[in-house]
Amino acid sequence: MQSERSGLFDRQELQQQVDSSAPEALIVKKQICDAFCSLEPTQALANLRLVQQNKEAAEELLEETYRRLTEHCTEESFPSLEFRTATGKMLIEVERYEQACDVLEGVMQEDDENAELWFLVATCYRAMDDLPNALEFFEKCRRMLTKMKKELRHDFYLDDQLETAGDDSGDAKSVGQQDVEMKE
Repeated sequence: MQSERSGLFDRQELQQQVDSSAPEALIVKKQICDAFCSLEPTQALANLRLVQQNKEAAEELLEETYRRLTEHCTEESFPSLEFRTATGKMLIEVERYEQACDVLEGVMQEDDENAELWFLVATCYRAMDDLPNALEFFEKCRRMLTKMKKELRHDFYLDDQLETAGDDSGDAKSVGQQDVEMKE
């Protein structure tokens, strides 16, 4: 009982002695909020769980990362493009395609010249059976990689990715065509 009273007294005394609008108090408050609201720990732990092949635990942690990202982040507080891209990739790995698509399309709003992003989003759409969008994104990825290959010539190192984008684009076209033929 005594320790509860002294703890309460200490807290009240501290509140009286510290101006909560003082610059130092605001800095400490921001640091505390940043530490509790940070996305990095849950994403890092999810990555560890994936490495440990514990997909179920990784999925729960990525759900929390996604929730925090969508609920608590403003444009000014968004994590880096790299962080969000890595989160999107991990969401794909745990088969959370809709959430991965949401995160990756958000990144694309800031960097629409990244062929990998177009490929990842296309992969999500294909997994969700949204073949028209999958085809559109695979085609854009293929065009970007083809253009890059022409510009870089001998320095182009993404031949495998270009081939995969072309194959996936063709697959999406043929499956889409089969769906149309079945409906007729």
